[in-house]
Amino acid sequence: MLDLLDKAQFTVNEPRKRRFRLFRLLAAAGAIYAVGTSTGAFDRIRPWTDRMRGRMDEVASEGTERASGAAGKISDVVEHAGRKMEQAGDRMEQGAKDMRS
Repeated sequence: MLDLLDKAQFTVNEPRKRRFRLFRLLAAAGAIYAVGTSTGAFDRIRPWTDRMRGRMDEVASEGTERASGAAGKISDVVEHAGRKMEQAGDRMEQGAKDMRS
């Protein structure tokens, strides 16, 4: 691990201080992992995380459904506006023909 820290390129003026912080973070993460696996805490938390992941999937699918519904409404409005503009153009063209005659 120390070799990897030596190979890391730091752009900070104080690379030793930064390197020590990174080493401390890695050591803390390793300790948390070791305690969590030996006490079975991760196994107790897993059902809760699975439920939350399922809930997030439901929320995402609801958001997708709402977005596609809104997109459908927007496309209907744009299509309606396009038809109205086409009708107005036809009326203007007809008016111009009537003025020429």
